[in-house]
Amino acid sequence: MSYVSPDGATGFPGNLDTNVLYCWLEDKTFLILYCGKTDKDTVFAPTNHAYFNLRGENAEGTVNEDLIMINSDKITIKDDNNVPTGELKDVEGTVFDCREYRFIGELNDSDDHQMVISKGIDQNFCLNTTAGTFSFAAAVTAPASGITMECLTDLPGIQIYAGNNLGDPLDIKTTKSYGQYDAICLEAQMVPNAVNLPQFDSPVIKAGKKVYHACGYRFV
Repeated sequence: MSYVSPDGATGFPGNLDTNVLYCWLEDKTFLILYCGKTDKDTVFAPTNHAYFNLRGENAEGTVNEDLIMINSDKITIKDDNNVPTGELKDVEGTVFDCREYRFIGELNDSDDHQMVISKGIDQNFCLNTTAGTFSFAAAVTAPASGITMECLTDLPGIQIYAGNNLGDPLDIKTTKSYGQYDAICLEAQMVPNAVNLPQFDSPVIKAGKKVYHACGYRFV
């Protein structure tokens, strides 16, 4: 798929030519490969916001009953408008410590202020990944179905969002309406607000340079 965002669209400079390849690999990885090129320095920070329900279509229960693991030692702290401030917090000793599997419900039910302002988990985790290397970022497993999904990427962050605001009449697939915590997103990405926070990898790409990012979802 491809799209050209014209110079000046929504205030961003440059004609940004974006191509996205979706494909299945032989090891059951659904690969998303992003490519961006611009004629002026501009922001290129793609991500994927697909909702996953590993329990199966029309299944009972919520993601609170599923388990999550995240390859991260730190989160970015956000303000009450859900925007990262630049402050980092170690996950050690907190509800955000998902370096080993823990129930997603422990996150959504937490009284930590970061959870409360988002009605559950909606947080960027700084990944232990290396630019240009396709590395393990996170995994979700659903005991009800036995399905595990791993997320791999070369991007520095991942936003974990558990459908906290689902429940609109339009949130429906076939005959099932999806409500709060019925599905989860694993959004490999640049750190949100990094364009204003120089301590993080910059999402700005230079004119004439072709930039690639990758994200994959492996089902095991």
